[in-house]
Amino acid sequence: MDIDEIERQKRYQERQKELSARFDREDIQQENADLEAVLSTAAGRRIFASIFGRGYVFGSVFKNCQNDPTKLAYETGRREFAADIYRKANMLQPELTLKAINERNQLFQKRKREFDELKTEFDNEGKGY
Repeated sequence: MDIDEIERQKRYQERQKELSARFDREDIQQENADLEAVLSTAAGRRIFASIFGRGYVFGSVFKNCQNDPTKLAYETGRREFAADIYRKANMLQPELTLKAINERNQLFQKRKREFDELKTEFDNEGKGY
């Protein structure tokens, strides 16, 4: 390789780095805009809250692993992925992220009340009321 060819390769590699950096910036900007758009809908918040819940972002992965190291690795990876999504959402759209969590909590509270009502109904049935 002569000097001109080496210089041309260096310029080419520099341009590749510049393009890659620009593409990364564009991807992040688009992802941030998409995140805001998704979290601004009820359906989007439900999906995000489901990801946070299934990834045990606010819980422990150990209870589901039953001393199985492979399952622990899987659950830990799932949790890390969900936690990364949560961190990004919470950084960019904290109000909408909190809204997603609150909506999910309200749904679970409603469902718990229904279970409690069912238990009360069956408990009372056994007492001859």
